[in-house]
Amino acid sequence: MTGRTIVLGLDGADWNFLEPWLDAGELPELQRLMETGVSGPLETVVPPSTVPAWPCMFTGLNPGHLGIAHFMMPAHNDPHSIRTVDYDDFNAPALWDMVADNGGDSVVANIPGTYPPPTTPQVTVSGMMTPSKSDSYTHPDSYCENIKGLETPYHIDRTLWGDNEEFLEDIYEMTDSRFELFDELLGHELDLFFGVISATDRIQHKLWDTHELCEYWSYLDDKIGEFVADLDESDTLLIVSDHGFGECRGSLYVNYWLKEQGWFQATGGRGSGSGGGNAVSNPILKVGLSRERIREMLYVLEIKDYIERLVPTRLQKIIPTKQEGETFDEALMKGHIDWDTTDCYALSPSGVYLEPDPGTERYRERREAVIEKFRHIDVPTEGVETHSWKPENLYNIEDV
Repeated sequence: MTGRTIVLGLDGADWNFLEPWLDAGELPELQRLMETGVSGPLETVVPPSTVPAWPCMFTGLNPGHLGIAHFMMPAHNDPHSIRTVDYDDFNAPALWDMVADNGGDSVVANIPGTYPPPTTPQVTVSGMMTPSKSDSYTHPDSYCENIKGLETPYHIDRTLWGDNEEFLEDIYEMTDSRFELFDELLGHELDLFFGVISATDRIQHKLWDTHELCEYWSYLDDKIGEFVADLDESDTLLIVSDHGFGECRGSLYVNYWLKEQGWFQATGGRGSGSGGGNAVSNPILKVGLSRERIREMLYVLEIKDYIERLVPTRLQKIIPTKQEGETFDEALMKGHIDWDTTDCYALSPSGVYLEPDPGTERYRERREAVIEKFRHIDVPTEGVETHSWKPENLYNIEDV
């Protein structure tokens, strides 16, 4: 190979919200790269989620061929047991395997879905979905000592919980430590570098449409400029994203909807699957209030950010959510499902899984019934439509 291939991933980056900042001169480093190179939109996968999007990118396969459509999946030996997807589920060669087959070396850093860390690259630091730093999250194992030596504390990921001030502190630390790690890794002899910044996705989920988000992207733009300045002239740089981002105008709790149709039944557990909009035992919920509803009202009044900063998180949590109790997703994970009366269930956003075997007539009849019912859902949000896909058509594959 003549020169290195450098892939920098920005999780959840989207032209729709970046272009106004680019036009306003807020992101000069990205603007310069666009002017001196080529740019355009990448089409994501269905479902447009971090996993399977990153694994699809590094294997070149769509979710149907990859066999992964979500962070969670039914266990191979027990379809009624739901577990977290990991790297060993991707039964396909990745970019770094192809590089190795051609005598090259790679380093991989913080790509979602790379736990346990693949051993083909010279160095791997696993990304989102790594259980914790107490697990073996690097290859070789000893490389974790290099990470402990970074100037900035290293966070594999960051939840959305906590007050905004604490959250932002961690997001900036995540970003700084990522680039410190990238700088160290680029000192290795390599042909392929593939690293992902996941803090972009996290802050967009937490602080969408705020000045803090714009400030963060301006800061990130400076970091990208420093990163690019350290590359060699012979390097080929690709800056990519896994999926888009935008305003959420409503939610559909699919398992709750399936329950209403008589196709899904949770049983046992703390809340018997009463979450997802079905919980009314709490007196606050009975009068139509929930944490989500209150946030919506505060947003309309343009005081949401102010109140969230003012009221401690522990007090905010006193207000129940729509998903009070054990949610249907939690019931699935814990096995609290009446499989004798359940025909299908959803692992949002990956789709609906049907019982029994796909080859039976009952399966085909039930699938057509679900599609037909779903097609006629009354969506209260203006401009939102419902669509359904059969995997064999969507992914152009017969055995899905």
